Amino acid sequence: MQNPRNTEPQAKIDPSVSTDSNKAFYPAAPLPTDVGMVLQLADGSIQGCNSHAQELLGMTAEQMLLCTSINSRWQTLRKDGSDFPGETHPAMVALQTGQPCLNVIMGFDRPQGELIWLTLNSQPLFQADRSTPYAVVTTFTAIAQQKPEPVCNAPAQQLSDTLESISDGFFALDRDWRFTYLNSQAARWLNRPSKDLIGNSIWEEFPESVGSLFEQEYRHAATFQVTVSFESFYPPLNAWYAVRAYPIPSGLAVYFQDVTEQKGARAVFIQQAQTAHQQLAEIEAIYASAPIGLCFIDTELRFVRINDRLAEINGVPAAAHIGKTLREILPEMADDLEPLYREVIETKVPLKQLEVRGTNSAQPGVEHDWLLSLYPLRAEDDRVLGVNVTVHEITERKATQKEIQRLNQELERRINELQSILDAVPVGITIADDPTVSSNSR
Repeated sequence: MQNPRNTEPQAKIDPSVSTDSNKAFYPAAPLPTDVGMVLQLADGSIQGCNSHAQELLGMTAEQMLLCTSINSRWQTLRKDGSDFPGETHPAMVALQTGQPCLNVIMGFDRPQGELIWLTLNSQPLFQADRSTPYAVVTTFTAIAQQKPEPVCNAPAQQLSDTLESISDGFFALDRDWRFTYLNSQAARWLNRPSKDLIGNSIWEEFPESVGSLFEQEYRHAATFQVTVSFESFYPPLNAWYAVRAYPIPSGLAVYFQDVTEQKGARAVFIQQAQTAHQQLAEIEAIYASAPIGLCFIDTELRFVRINDRLAEINGVPAAAHIGKTLREILPEMADDLEPLYREVIETKVPLKQLEVRGTNSAQPGVEHDWLLSLYPLRAEDDRVLGVNVTVHEITERKATQKEIQRLNQELERRINELQSILDAVPVGITIADDPTVSSNSR
């Protein structure tokens, strides 16, 4: 909470906080007179304090503004009398987890040599557009002289309540890369009991990490005394981890999260997006090359997509269709077409190969024939999202069929006329080569 290091501010501080080395920090809301308050940035450096914090800690505001939670000059103790490392102070835990750290008991060895016991509460502060805290406010009060509880020999039981309560896995390594602390979440995610790891080298306990990104980043943080954040996959545990590692005087502090599930969901999303993109490209290619008219119309009978062929049939540019209703584009045929579309939307049953005749803007007053098919597009919950439409102009085909029908009728008429003439001749006549006329009745 208060350890010397020159540091530059990393975030914009609320104007209600004093950072003048000759002034104390006074919060916007009044505090009880026996409550000390300290403001720290994300790196643990103290940026402000109130007057009672100075009294309790036996330090001036100027002295405190040169301090940080890391690299401790003054000893801090847990309630059992064991050392309380700066990286596990409530303020640092709140900064790393984004969660309040409350009712933590700490012994502080004041510069005058007197030990004072405090109850601390740390609250992270967030800027409006950020999900990680940019600072933390810690309030504390003095408590009655406390007799240290007996120090427990089992390292796992020496972990503070704060580290046990956070959702992150946490472990600390000394300068020889041996585990010195391990919370229960870390033990679960690493699939190893903490008692099997404390005092042992991380490279020996997890040999597959040697040469991996984990080793590269941990050594970089320790060598250059910088914070590192990264994500990496650890094959032996078949898991992805999001890791934040911080240099500390005794070695390295590591917070991490198992993000395997999120990675899996992200991979599925990416695959689905790629599939959707490919399908969209295929649809675009079909729309562009199809010799028939294609479109998609939503449940409000508005054009969502249309190809150039159908736009040509309708006599309206493709772009002018989008967002317009069927009635706005084809007013001459809307009364006949709208009931068909609504039937498909309501019944969820396609209508296929419907012959439609009418006029449109392409050739006003000239009737055309089309073959129309309507197919409902359903969502996963069976809701109808709209109607896929195919339109094939059959005007020429219908004209050809009509001409063939006329010719057949003409042929039949002439055969009948010929038969009548033959029947009127007084002598018998047979036309052997014509299977439709054998002879007259004479």
